[in-house]
Amino acid sequence: MTKNYSVLRNSLYSVGAWGIPVVVNIVSIPYIVSRLGNDGYGIWALVMAVIGYFTLLDMNLVKGGIRYLAEYYAKDDRERVQQVITLGLMAYAGIGVAGMVLMSICTEAFLLSILKIPGDLVPTARAVLHIGALGFLANMIQTYLASIPKAIHRFHARARPGTDDQ
Repeated sequence: MTKNYSVLRNSLYSVGAWGIPVVVNIVSIPYIVSRLGNDGYGIWALVMAVIGYFTLLDMNLVKGGIRYLAEYYAKDDRERVQQVITLGLMAYAGIGVAGMVLMSICTEAFLLSILKIPGDLVPTARAVLHIGALGFLANMIQTYLASIPKAIHRFHARARPGTDDQ
């Protein structure tokens, strides 16, 4: 495969990774609003924003994990590979649990004192935020697990002849 083709292909993947969610949102949001109503959509948007803010707990640990995982994979050091995967998974599960607990604890104060949610939607908003907290935990674990193939790809990309393996 030529270098130009590789750059073009990788660029198209990057554009697709950005563009597909944009298209899906443009198509799906009118449908979601029509089904949930304005207040329900507001609750849904609130939960998505809260989950987005809590992803700051990530602290970009994935990049460090990818680096070391790729290095140990390249050296065929299976014990270290397993250690990095286990430590990363434990760290992300810990971050996910901490974020889930924090979101659950803050739900009452956040809903009842800051937001002006209509009284009949408070139980729904409470339930959705608690489900969103559980979703945050699942998202953190999924984020880390998705980094493992990236690390292996990084190794393969660097292991090509004529490239530096540092």
